Amino acid sequence: MNSAKLIEILSEKKSSHSLNIHQEALWHIHEDSWEKAHNLVQDESDSLSCLIHAYLHKLEGDTWNANYWYSRADSPPLQMSNKEEWEYLANKAL
Repeated sequence: MNSAKLIEILSEKKSSHSLNIHQEALWHIHEDSWEKAHNLVQDESDSLSCLIHAYLHKLEGDTWNANYWYSRADSPPLQMSNKEEWEYLANKAL
């Protein structure tokens, strides 16, 4: 599913107040609210939260910290563009 469709789905969920923590973090990333997204996932330990946390640090250019969070998610660093990674995470969050 492409970014436009994922954004549409997240927008619909947001308007009905039914976003889960992962969807909300991804929505904030889409809206360039890095800190809000980070605050949502930083204390979570599930795999998807850790992947989103890794992605946030990747976006800010903090490779060491991103790699730490990929390892917490039991995942190698995802070798894809930022857009592709956001789409991948959003699909996992739906």
